[in-house]
Amino acid sequence: NNGNLHASRVSDSYGIGATDAADGQVLHNNIYDNNTGCNATAQQGGGASASKFWDSTGFVFEGNHWHNNFGNAIWLDGNSSHFTIKNETIDDNTNQCTLKGKSVNVGGDEGIRLEVSCQTTVTGNTLSDNGGATGGGIDVVASYDNTVSGNSVTVGEGGFGIRVLGQVRTAPFGGYYSPTSLCGTGADNANGNSVTGNTVTTSTKTEYNGVVGIYQPVNATTWSGNTFVAPSCSAQVWKWWTGTTEARVSFSKWQSTYKLDTSGTCIRRWSSETRSA
Repeated sequence: NNGNLHASRVSDSYGIGATDAADGQVLHNNIYDNNTGCNATAQQGGGASASKFWDSTGFVFEGNHWHNNFGNAIWLDGNSSHFTIKNETIDDNTNQCTLKGKSVNVGGDEGIRLEVSCQTTVTGNTLSDNGGATGGGIDVVASYDNTVSGNSVTVGEGGFGIRVLGQVRTAPFGGYYSPTSLCGTGADNANGNSVTGNTVTTSTKTEYNGVVGIYQPVNATTWSGNTFVAPSCSAQVWKWWTGTTEARVSFSKWQSTYKLDTSGTCIRRWSSETRSA
């Protein structure tokens, strides 16, 4: 516990991580070019990444530059809790590689992934061009009571900016938070997350933001005061999980039908058209 990594360069390795650790600091490091070989066995549930923290708590990440890694940049999993991730620069992380002469996508490609975890603050970070059609900026997966605020996210083509994913799980721990973890003993859920005051920029009508689900309710999750810079404010690229279906709506319907970002703004990129509450 209390492990620290300060002002270092981490490259050409398997990245950094910890299991069952507490109260460490990862500050002002340059973390790049890790896992650059094509990992044919990597997958969303357990593959290559620049970092992975499992069943850990109380870490502070601040002032690091995560770039050009294969896989997710920052990845919390297995009931990790009470992390603070702030003022990070995260760009150009990917899961695209060449395998047997073909370009393939293997494993995760997200800037920040919170998975089966809880009560973490993600604030003031700058993310750009992480992943493509299979990945994106900030992903909150079967994780509850997290705060995502004041981040700037520029989305890679076809991916997502900020997503909350309610997902029925069978692993780890049979789909329940570990009785020994600070996340408690209930079933995995994506409830109680707050997404506020972020700026998300997309370049085409294929990128999206919102809440999606795989047959699991997502309750008490709030979106407020976010700014979306997009090619179109009328395109149906905001997603909301109703509990049974995934609704794709325009920004005005996002506000009026689901009462989300009622104080938020959509700015049409390359023109003066705006829509605000």
